[in-house]
Amino acid sequence: MNCPEPMVTLDSGLSDREKFAVGRIVTGWATLEFVVFEQVIATYPGATGPQLSKEMSNMRFSATLDQWELRVISAASGERRVVLERELQMIRELKVPRDALVHGMLIPSNGNVRNLTSLRVRRDEFHKVEFSVEFLESFADRLDTIHFNIRYPGGVGDYAREAGGAYVSRRAMAMLSDSEWAKDWLGNRTPRAE
Repeated sequence: MNCPEPMVTLDSGLSDREKFAVGRIVTGWATLEFVVFEQVIATYPGATGPQLSKEMSNMRFSATLDQWELRVISAASGERRVVLERELQMIRELKVPRDALVHGMLIPSNGNVRNLTSLRVRRDEFHKVEFSVEFLESFADRLDTIHFNIRYPGGVGDYAREAGGAYVSRRAMAMLSDSEWAKDWLGNRTPRAE
């Protein structure tokens, strides 16, 4: 019988709470980028085909945000426009710490055991950014709110209209069906199946 080699790993030094918050930020940001891109691409005639327009091909997210402001936000009116403008400003503000998290090396901070430090080199300069776990959790929550607001700038009324009055989330479906994977949702917002 072949026994596998023992796996040698190196601990990142991040707590489970920190890893969970960073994971939420990474997935939340990916969702955010997709929704913004989807809304921009929908403004181009014939955008439903397999070929992207020249303007949207290989575009950096900052350029996509500029197109979103130009093609989506400027076309909105009233309260919807106010909501989208506010969220655009928040996205641009959050991009700096997001980039530090995603493009930097996360290590425990030297001066404060409760914080993380992101180390990265950008444009020939060394950057250090410190994060608390509370900031990371707040960041992840804010991304969830931004995602809702840019998808439904008219609020829950928009959401209900799109859902046709009835919607059950994947999380609720797992809990209602007593599925084993209902245990995969962590955190204090979901009762844990013991």
